[in-house]
Amino acid sequence: RTQATTASATIRAAIDLAGVSATGLLYLAQISMGSTAVQKTLSGTIALSALSEEARLLLSAVSETVQKSIAFRATGGATEDQLRLLGAVSATVLRAVNITATGSLTAAQAAMLGASSGTVQRLLALAATGTLSTDQKTILATAAATVTRALILSTTGALTSDQRAVLLAETANISRGLALAATGALSTDQRSMLAAVSATVTRQLALAAGGALTTDQRSMLLASSGSVARALALTASGALTGDQRSMILADSASISRALALTASGTLTSDQRTMLLSGTAYIARVLAMAAIGTLSTDQRSMLLANSASVSRVIALSAGGALTTDQRSMLLASSGSVARALALTASGALTGDQRSMILADSASISRALALTASGTLTTDQRTMLLSGTAYIARVLAMAATGTLSTDQRSMLLANSASVSRVIALSAGGALTTDQRSMLLASSGSVARALALSASGTLTTDQRSMLQSGTAYIARVIAMQARGVLTDDQRRILTATTGAVERTVNGLVNLSGLTAQQRVFLGAISGSSSGTLTLGGS
Repeated sequence: RTQATTASATIRAAIDLAGVSATGLLYLAQISMGSTAVQKTLSGTIALSALSEEARLLLSAVSETVQKSIAFRATGGATEDQLRLLGAVSATVLRAVNITATGSLTAAQAAMLGASSGTVQRLLALAATGTLSTDQKTILATAAATVTRALILSTTGALTSDQRAVLLAETANISRGLALAATGALSTDQRSMLAAVSATVTRQLALAAGGALTTDQRSMLLASSGSVARALALTASGALTGDQRSMILADSASISRALALTASGTLTSDQRTMLLSGTAYIARVLAMAAIGTLSTDQRSMLLANSASVSRVIALSAGGALTTDQRSMLLASSGSVARALALTASGALTGDQRSMILADSASISRALALTASGTLTTDQRTMLLSGTAYIARVLAMAATGTLSTDQRSMLLANSASVSRVIALSAGGALTTDQRSMLLASSGSVARALALSASGTLTTDQRSMLQSGTAYIARVIAMQARGVLTDDQRRILTATTGAVERTVNGLVNLSGLTAQQRVFLGAISGSSSGTLTLGGS
């Protein structure tokens, strides 16, 4: 019996060697292992001698895969993971051979199959030292599904340059994930990352099925790949922090929203600018997170910025952003960038946090107004002035905390801006309101400039508070009707007095209590001819 068995094996080997090429041997090796997929392929519909050059190249590409599988078998029964891998490879080969039966593979199909082979080989290399982990199985299944989807699209024609780009990017992401998995099981964060990437690619392929990706979709994909790569790089040394996870989810949501808009047409230049800016923010935050967790301030900043971006994208869905909305967005970007730069070296102070929140509220209010139309000249001026204030205060805060005076000034200014915007919602500001606003801006700017080198004196603080009270009173009057000529004249004169006082032309530090009372009484009348102090 032993001799018969040996002879039988020798005869089979002789037949194999005599009539079949090296490529055919690989097929027969798979048949001997019970690969039903290959058996089905070789059931007479395709003769080995009739295989095209591309089919032979494909079989050569998977030769290492088959050899590894046979080597695993030689040392004992293949593990469940190895069998699953072999089955996946067989299914891929079957699909490829079926495609080549009706004609030669296109360049796109050949590239796809080559990429798939590389992925499978990586997995087998990992499996050689032990069983595949649950994560590796998941990655393999995802890769197989992606390749299947691409091949289905390519059966009716060559893959478009966009589809090819998407698939190559996906392969790169899977490779990164496998590299991480080689040293141990994927973390929950890494698994979530890969799932998010798969969902994004699926969405893009669905869009590409009906035609080539638009320039905007292609740009979105490339930007997304960069973000994912950064996130995966961070996870290589440990699990993602709660902040990093939130960053990735927020980024995915933004990209999904943008892709939904592009499905019916191309993104407007405004939407494209918005998305690129958003990506820059995320990159900045991830860079900070690479050396440690995001602070509570940075997290709050990120969430506030995401809300602003979402709001702008929602507005732009119905049409291009107006000039006002575009200006608002750019101004907001600068403010957020400054705040993030400050937080890189430490947590935001209570003052900086308040500044950012106030800024976000102003921007939200302005965007709400622009949803129904463009901002008026007055609203635009208000918002630009507000941005300048915030930039100034943040610059001061970079070297230390805001003083009590600066904080009070900031809060008062925010209230003024909110009040003016609320009034302007029903129509343009009157000439009086506009004059009041411009005068107030000058006063506050000077006060902040003075306080940068030290705290305001009690007198300066009183003067500024009085000025704020005047402004509030005048605006309240304006809400009911226009100022009379007398009120306008008084307002102009008073504003001049406050400006001169705050500007330091009148030194209040040496005034007696009586002189201060006197100055308050004649506020608006001091034109420089009155000498105060000792005479």
